[in-house]
Amino acid sequence: MAKFSVLMAVYGNDSPEYLAQSLGTLEAQTRLADEVLIVKDGPLCETLETVIATYSARLPIVVLQLPENKGLGSALRIGVEKCRFKMIARMDADDISSPERFEREVGFLETHPEVDVIGGTIREFNADPATCISERRLPSEHASILAFAKSRSPLNHVSVVFRKSAVLAAGNYQSRFRQEDYDLWVRMLVNGSVFHNLDSVLVLVRCGNGMYSRRGGWDYLRSEASLFWHFRSLGFLSTFEVLFNVGLRIPVRLLPPAFRAHLYRLFVRKLIDG
Repeated sequence: MAKFSVLMAVYGNDSPEYLAQSLGTLEAQTRLADEVLIVKDGPLCETLETVIATYSARLPIVVLQLPENKGLGSALRIGVEKCRFKMIARMDADDISSPERFEREVGFLETHPEVDVIGGTIREFNADPATCISERRLPSEHASILAFAKSRSPLNHVSVVFRKSAVLAAGNYQSRFRQEDYDLWVRMLVNGSVFHNLDSVLVLVRCGNGMYSRRGGWDYLRSEASLFWHFRSLGFLSTFEVLFNVGLRIPVRLLPPAFRAHLYRLFVRKLIDG
């Protein structure tokens, strides 16, 4: 079987409790990673260091210490370059992977050599992962993913496994304010990479930790507008598509977080009953 790495970036404001839960789900996988590369994005508190040290005795953890906080894009860029294996699974320091996640995704890439990136559905929860409130389910086939990417990110970043060579060929992660993943996916699509999404829930994501607050404000809107103009320079979007996308987002990004969360759950996410 193919060996694969898990890539995770941790920085000083991450929760030690959530990090322990996240690493615990790596330990519970039905197909274990051959390497867990943790990029310490600047100095960490003693409690975070203790969590990493504890799980280093139970998982094949490799630590890469950055002297200062460089941001997610830079940390992941360095991490991709340092990962030892040809397949890399992304993992955030506060999310929960399903036990079969890597078995399904890595197994799919093994049997579908034409596919460069695979993702899946995420479910969101506030405090209790047993009580999810919404999910983000995306198109499965490449043609539909390509069309979807014209307006929104076509992959759930925390759910993906990708081929290292395809990411490097497209220029790797770049520093873009909270848009690192969408930027990478479009550059990969333009470069000819093939995508697929499994119709399975692979990761549980916390949305009660300010997720919707971070997706608003002038800085986020400017970053998003810059990203769409970048997509135009790549030949991926027309001028009309850029203006349409940016115009659609202006009111959403400037709304109070509570209203923005409501709109997301009405139009972007699927609500879960019960």
